[in-house]
Amino acid sequence: MNLILNVQAFLVSLKILSTKYLIHKNGFLHIAQTTDSLLTIITMCFLNLHERTRTEYCISTISDQYHSIQIETISEFITVREIAKSAPKMHITLHLAFAAVLCFAVSDSRQQQHDIAYYIHPCQKNSPNVNECLTYAANHLAMNFRKGIPELGIEDVEPIVIDEINLSLGSGPDGYRATFKDIQAYGVSNLTVNQVRSDLNSLQFQLTFSIPQISATAHYRSSGVLIMVQATGGGEYWGEYEGVKAKVYIKASEVERNSQRYLHLEDLKMDFSVKDIQMGIKNVHNGNAVLEAALNLFINSNSQELLKEMKPHIKKKLLVTMKSFIDNLFSRVPYDSWIID
Repeated sequence: MNLILNVQAFLVSLKILSTKYLIHKNGFLHIAQTTDSLLTIITMCFLNLHERTRTEYCISTISDQYHSIQIETISEFITVREIAKSAPKMHITLHLAFAAVLCFAVSDSRQQQHDIAYYIHPCQKNSPNVNECLTYAANHLAMNFRKGIPELGIEDVEPIVIDEINLSLGSGPDGYRATFKDIQAYGVSNLTVNQVRSDLNSLQFQLTFSIPQISATAHYRSSGVLIMVQATGGGEYWGEYEGVKAKVYIKASEVERNSQRYLHLEDLKMDFSVKDIQMGIKNVHNGNAVLEAALNLFINSNSQELLKEMKPHIKKKLLVTMKSFIDNLFSRVPYDSWIID
């Protein structure tokens, strides 16, 4: 959006709604409780623009002394009432307008210096709130991932496809064996990053995230005996997984390429849990209704135990997919786009 139009729209809105306090829905804008603090706000906004280089953002460091509002939608305005009751409204209006002009002007010049991808939200390394910033950045990336990121070769993100998972129950010639192929999972991209913990000196990160629901389908074949029923056959598998929680550990290192610093993935670990599981089979080959009923009874009565048996295979497959995504991301996005020293 054009810088002049941004500022003009901001000033017009301030003039029309002079009895309210306006915050442009393009970033963070902090409003002090007293007029004396407003100059500090403007200075903070000016100095911290390296955290966002696009013209539609103005970011300042979070502080308990100020009211802060996180803005997500571009090119809209919202009103905020009674944020600074002790400060004269005219002074608030004038200083907000001045802060907006400064922020947008400086961010416009900064954008010419750096070209940070729209799906990246950079964070200040030495900020006391760096983990909160990284959490926001991870969710910002996840939001764009859901939509697809053509620049990274990411188009249709769902379903997440896993080629094969094996399940083994019991030993001996009659032990139950099942193979699930062409597993397609929907809902994985609808994740929310709840927390990021980091050590930026050693480039270690731990992400905790949640997924409301995952739906999965697969083709399966099985052999052996299950609850005294010969379970040899095949059919279609379905599963509904609710309340998925996961932790991911990432260890990275710095590498230099073409005079720029990049991150390189050194280690990746993950674990997950599922609160509620419903799953079963259908369309069993040869229309074996007895086998289908027996398998569904066993599966739903032992869903968590079955997940425990399948988890090592699932984790292994998911780690391969995650590693491919992270390697691609790290190789394309310079370190300085992620972290501002």
